[in-house]
Amino acid sequence: MVSALRRRHYIQARRALVVVESLRTGARTGASPHFWRRREAVAKWALARSQRPADTEVEVFDAVSRTQDVEEWTAARGGRTRERERDGERWVEFEFCPICAGGERRDRWTFGLRADTAAGVCLRGSCGWRGTLTELREVVGDSRPPEVEREPMPEPPWLEAHRRLMVDQVTRARIERHRGVRGDTLEAFRVGIEAGEGIAPDVSFPFFDQDFSFRYRKRRIALENGRKRFVREPGGTPAALFGAHLLDGTERVVVVEGEWDALLLYESGVRNVVSLPDGATIPRTAPWLDELARFEVVVVALDADEAGRKASLDLVERLGRDRAHAIVWPYAEREDGQTAKDACEMLQAGALDALLAAIDADPPIEHPTISRAGGDAMRSRMLEQWRAPAPLGESTGWPTLDRLMGGIRPTELTVVTAATGSGKSALAANVLLNLARRDIPVLGAFLEISADDATWRLVQQITERFPFARPDGLGAAISESELIGALDELERRPLYMTGSNSETSLDQFCDEVRFAVRRAGVRFVVLDHLHYLSLGADDEHAAIAAAMRRLKALAVEERVGLWVVAHTNRQARNKSLPEITDLYGSGMIEKIADNILTMARVDPGGRERVTALYGMAQVRLAKLRAGRCGSLGTIKLGFRVTGERFVDETEEIEEAANLRGDLH
Repeated sequence: MVSALRRRHYIQARRALVVVESLRTGARTGASPHFWRRREAVAKWALARSQRPADTEVEVFDAVSRTQDVEEWTAARGGRTRERERDGERWVEFEFCPICAGGERRDRWTFGLRADTAAGVCLRGSCGWRGTLTELREVVGDSRPPEVEREPMPEPPWLEAHRRLMVDQVTRARIERHRGVRGDTLEAFRVGIEAGEGIAPDVSFPFFDQDFSFRYRKRRIALENGRKRFVREPGGTPAALFGAHLLDGTERVVVVEGEWDALLLYESGVRNVVSLPDGATIPRTAPWLDELARFEVVVVALDADEAGRKASLDLVERLGRDRAHAIVWPYAEREDGQTAKDACEMLQAGALDALLAAIDADPPIEHPTISRAGGDAMRSRMLEQWRAPAPLGESTGWPTLDRLMGGIRPTELTVVTAATGSGKSALAANVLLNLARRDIPVLGAFLEISADDATWRLVQQITERFPFARPDGLGAAISESELIGALDELERRPLYMTGSNSETSLDQFCDEVRFAVRRAGVRFVVLDHLHYLSLGADDEHAAIAAAMRRLKALAVEERVGLWVVAHTNRQARNKSLPEITDLYGSGMIEKIADNILTMARVDPGGRERVTALYGMAQVRLAKLRAGRCGSLGTIKLGFRVTGERFVDETEEIEEAANLRGDLH
């Protein structure tokens, strides 16, 4: 009997070890890991005791057997339990008594089972049940669920198609030859084939979540006319990224347009590569964008065609320029002479390595206000400036002034200031006509005078005749034919005028400039003058400062050269030539302006030119932000009364023309 008992307990101990090994996490029964560690210890102890002498083994193995029974029944029944020591004996206490369930008051922890004897007792007086585990089972029933034979789980819909491809060596060889993708990659993405309505076996691309949960499969059907058709099964399933189940980490992800492109790049060693669910079509709401947003770097390598470029810009904007960037596609030609536009075509053109290098290259700086110093764009601009003849900008029409300023450059704001009657408005009007005569589109906004008066001033510059006969007899009046000829010339020139007046707001002026830039290609603008803008503010100095900031932003935004005429303050009347500090309104004019010209009349020095020259003006370049383009200094310009035109009036004109070239 002892030998039979020994064998039975030995078998029980071995069986307990097997059960513990498979269920020690407690996942199937809900028991805690601590429970399974204790059970393993008991089972090992029981296995070791099977070799003890016969006189003790019966007692020992009986206790072990009862302990196992208690633990098995406790685990199978479920509910909250706890272990306690009572007088050196181990008890398993239940939160509620299996017999009375704690009574009406739901008393807790009143029932316990002694582990080594499997005897139970309820300490509630109204219940007081006592008995063995066997008797307890007869009263409450064995709570272990009966064994139910379960039907096997159905295979996922992608598995059969994947198996078919894995055993079809002919199709796999064709894929490797034409697509450059081998079996390991097809296995990783679970690609399959299945017989369908096309002329070749349909390719099946399964889409999974990151936890490898199947979403849907996308079948690529090849048709007889050389086209292809895609079908999503099951239909209506939310879109997902192809290859999302292989994403790892958060460092970098590469996004392509097609499934074959993703497979080829994965085959070429690019990890964390996915393709968009619907090609270059990105819906307004795309939940799969959240999967890309967790990566620090998103490399966008969509097709190099019009649709792919638009989708790339859209994707970069949605994910953020600080995270995502589109690659610079290398140029390659296919055998038919067409430009390769995706990864598979780059493989056929023998330029796949160039594409891989573009993917691994440092991301380009794609920001409207940030660029790399010495980069391609800046390099080309600087070389163009260096190679261009002086001046670096468009000529003002006066070589001596060009020598100081270096010409008129886009995005620069130039302020012209002088006392009243010193010729600052005439100088601005002269610049407009000089540029328009070289077919450079210009816009004039003369707020002090009407558009008709401003046009009369331009006609006088062209004809060098007064509009009407002067009482002093100085100069001849314009004839009708001369007037018509001047108007014909103005009509041929790209010179535009605004109908603005002293009530013009800053917003209206900015809108007029933007309209002229877009519709007429205007490149140079004159505002005469700043203090006639209706700024609508009680604090004039603050309003002028805000206006200067907006005007500078307008010049940069529209890439135009902007000349602004401004008044001086009263202190400038007593000076032979105004200073920068004499600007009326705000010190912000001095700070924001790129260039500042100050003007003043000077004595012509007794020259006998009274009928041809009104006199002379001294022009000082008091500020030049682009110091490489010129230098600060002062020049003198003569002024022709009849034509209201400034002319060079220095002995260095011929020398300047030889150095700079004829700019007219």
